[in-house]
Parts: sequence; C-alpha cells; structure tokens
Amino acid sequence: IKYDLVVDLRNTLFPILLGSKIYTSPIHKAPQHILHKKDIHLWKLKALGINTEGAKFYLNPSIEDAAYVDNFMEKTGIDGNIVVISPGSKSNIKRWSKKGFAELNDRLRDELKVNVIMVGDSNDNSFINDISNLSKYKIINLAGRTNLRELVNLIKCAKLIVTNDSAPLHIASAMDTKVVAIFGPTDPKKYGPLAPGSLVIKKDLVCAPCEAPQCRYNHECMRLITSDEVFEAALPLRRVPPLHSDNEPE
Repeated sequence: IKYDLVVDLRNTLFPILLGSKIYTSPIHKAPQHILHKKDIHLWKLKALGINTEGAKFYLNPSIEDAAYVDNFMEKTGIDGNIVVISPGSKSNIKRWSKKGFAELNDRLRDELKVNVIMVGDSNDNSFINDISNLSKYKIINLAGRTNLRELVNLIKCAKLIVTNDSAPLHIASAMDTKVVAIFGPTDPKKYGPLAPGSLVIKKDLVCAPCEAPQCRYNHECMRLITSDEVFEAALPLRRVPPLHSDNEPE
C-alpha cells in the first residue's frame, strides 16, 4: 500500500518507512510556546500547508447511537439531569481516590439532585464496584456497556462530567460538555479540558506535574484533593434546570 500523506503525532520514522509522498517531519517540533496537545497536533497539519485556522474538534454522533442513550434513560426512569463520572484512567497514578468518588457521588445526589452515571471500559468495573461499596447509593454503572459512539452520546447529554485525565475528558471537550478534571502527575496545560466553563482541580506541589510513570513519593498530588473541592466545582449545576424543562439553562 502506498500512502500519499501520513501525519504522525509521535515524531517517529514510520512516515518515511511507509514511503509516503508527504509526511510530517520526525525532527521538527512545535514551538515551545505551544503547549496543549490539540494545538501541537494542529501545528503539525499547518506545517504541511493545511489551513487549521479556527479548527474545531467535534465528534458527530449518529441517530442510531443516540437511541442507546434514549432507551437507557427511558428504561431506568432517568431524566436529562445527568452528571457523568469517569473514575478510571489508563494509569493508576492518574486516578483520584475511591473514597473521594464515593463521597462526591453521594453529595451530587443528595444536594444537587442529579442522576450520576459512571462510565469507563470493562477494566474499570472493579474500581467502580469498590466505589459503590463506599457509597450509600447504588452506582449506575455503564463501564464496558457502551461502545465509543454511545459513550459520546451519553457525554453529550450530560450537564457535567467529572473525570481524571482520561479519554472521556477529551470526548467531553469535543462535545462542549463542561468538565471538572482532576489532575495530579500530568500537566493540564498539555492535556486539560477545552470545553467552555470547565475547571481543573489540582494541587500546587513542587513535584507536580511530574509526568512520571511511577510516583516517587506518596501520591500527594491526588491524595490531597478532597471531595469538598471537587463538589464545589460542580455547584453551578444547582442553577441548571432539567433537560426537559421549558426554560433554557443559565
């Protein structure tokens, strides 16, 4: 197979080895003032002469996949006042505490009267089950029960998503769903949420963000974040009416 154009986001030699006519350089890197990964990726396209001015990341969910969310909410009796929590992450050191997520789940349901749905892949089920055991409410768990497109639709319908640095954060950014992002070892300037109204919860420590695969200390960057801090970031939801209200959200 011969490729006309190869865009490599990892600066490897693959484009050259593939013999493509046009490819991104494995040597040239984005200027240091460009920090966020989205902007770095767009810079790579711009370096090939592609106009990226005003480029917007957006995922276009289908009607068929949207039906999954509609059917789920109809069967479970959930209205549109949804908060999605994504407690998992590819790396364990990017995960906030089980206790924190359990306390947050309880306060969101008690004080803001929202429907909380937890998402992730099948590998997150054990972690979510542990959260459920610490919560006074039964967790609505869709981890491993949606495909990617169905997850996109669910996040699109949510008033807010609370998440670690993980894939659902970036899905929410693409769908303009507000994010409360919990950051520790990774840098929110590079990977933080881009949706309007989003917030990052982090601790300003000498060692953070370390961007290391293992913590050299005691995971203070995540351990010191309290459920009160994360809940307060969600408080604007108190002013948001249900999705099916005749009134527009503020």
